[in-house]
Amino acid sequence: MSRPRVAIIGAGPAGCAAATVLARRDIAAVMFERGRPGKDKACGDAFMGEAVSALTALGMMPRDLERLGAAVSAVSLFAHGAQLWTWRLGKDTGFVMPRKAFDQALRDRTASTTDLRYETRVRNIVATGRNQWTIDAQGPGGREDINVDGVIIAAGSADGLARRLGVDGRPTRFWSVTGYRHGHQPQILAFDFLLGLRPGYGWCFPVGENQVNIGICAFSPTKGHALRAAFDTYVQSRESSGIAGCPSLRGGVGNGWSGQGRLWHLGGGVISCGDAAGLIDPLTGEGLGPALQSGLRAGTAMAEYCLYRHDGPLEAYSAWVREHYGDRHAGTSLRRNWAELCGFKPLMPDQMRGSAEGRR
Repeated sequence: MSRPRVAIIGAGPAGCAAATVLARRDIAAVMFERGRPGKDKACGDAFMGEAVSALTALGMMPRDLERLGAAVSAVSLFAHGAQLWTWRLGKDTGFVMPRKAFDQALRDRTASTTDLRYETRVRNIVATGRNQWTIDAQGPGGREDINVDGVIIAAGSADGLARRLGVDGRPTRFWSVTGYRHGHQPQILAFDFLLGLRPGYGWCFPVGENQVNIGICAFSPTKGHALRAAFDTYVQSRESSGIAGCPSLRGGVGNGWSGQGRLWHLGGGVISCGDAAGLIDPLTGEGLGPALQSGLRAGTAMAEYCLYRHDGPLEAYSAWVREHYGDRHAGTSLRRNWAELCGFKPLMPDQMRGSAEGRR
């Protein structure tokens, strides 16, 4: 294989989307994934509008998605057991797919066109000349230095590389616990707002035949035992619906959009996307759509950067992130109602955007 022109750090949805774009533009890339094949992640596993559209652009059709999980036809909100509101999706079908299965299916597709290296940690990236970077990578075979023209950081919320380089979007943080249980759930995404979870919410989504993804999302710093206790309380509230069994729990921390970030690139060929860029919805915790969409955009920007050898495409990408996610997370009436149901009234993203604009 020819020398890679681009390094992609992280083989989640954002990294795979970027790699696919680069491969279509005949730009050689190497992708580093810290985990092993088949690793899992704490997630609600729900793919809606923006995420489904991005997957279609990547060549994954609805029939492919339904084979990995379950299609859903509606979203319902509940407060203290009472159903408040239901939104029928109509033609905009959503899907719930276990992240372990979905991510590996996407990685397998990506590996057919990209050099994908598992169990490899990128310890640092160093500028070694004009438009030139050296990747310090530690893999099963030992340490290796790899020279590239550009770097896409898509390493998720836990990796500190984007933060050290100042391209993480200065995110807010939230916490989640989720697991799979036996039980039947109609083809709806059910969100529950309970006093014991404020500020936050619970969810119960159908994954497939007689299985659900059940979890909670907390928007304030919470100790592990308190988060587990809140999860157990929520599961008990759902037992009347036939939810049973002992789940294997997954916990995680997410990087939410704050509106405080200014740049998502470094001049000379570095760009961030997905969770590493702090693009998760700060009220709902939804991150799959932003990960896939920003990965597609990041791949396009990096392809144009490699072609023209100047920072214009990277600067345009940062401008797109500011405007797109500033608008996406603006303080609409729906989002204000959601914030009230969650139990907190944060600085709304339209106000955040105004603050960020003033610091440019």
